[in-house]
Amino acid sequence: MAKKPSHVEQSAQNAGDQVIEEHRRIKQSLDLLDKTTDLRTMVPLLQELRISLDEHFAQEEAPDGFPAMIAEPAPHHARVLDELFNEHKIILSTLDGVIANALFCLNGPLATIRREVTTICGQLRAHETRETELLTDTIYTDLGTGD
Repeated sequence: MAKKPSHVEQSAQNAGDQVIEEHRRIKQSLDLLDKTTDLRTMVPLLQELRISLDEHFAQEEAPDGFPAMIAEPAPHHARVLDELFNEHKIILSTLDGVIANALFCLNGPLATIRREVTTICGQLRAHETRETELLTDTIYTDLGTGD
């Protein structure tokens, strides 16, 4: 007959399951970001990911997180765990830089290009309207069909 897990083992299993579920959600966010090409859509996704990762990494690094789940029962993994915790800082810093660059583009070059596109669209609409009015006036007034 199989031994029933102790309370500690069950708690560790539940915590492990929770981390795996969080990793699945993060993977979904990353998959969505990989497919996103519109910067205005991408920035909020990046910002949401940043918030999620900050909370996620804090839980992993908490004393009852990976140190309790991995380092205590398997101390031979402590070095790798330290490396992963250092990567957390690098990932968050890199993500902060990506978000800052994206916001700069949205508020700087992209905003300028957007204003220029709006201006040229307005100019072209006005131009086309004048041409249509001129053509209509010529066809229906100057060349009008007489009796």
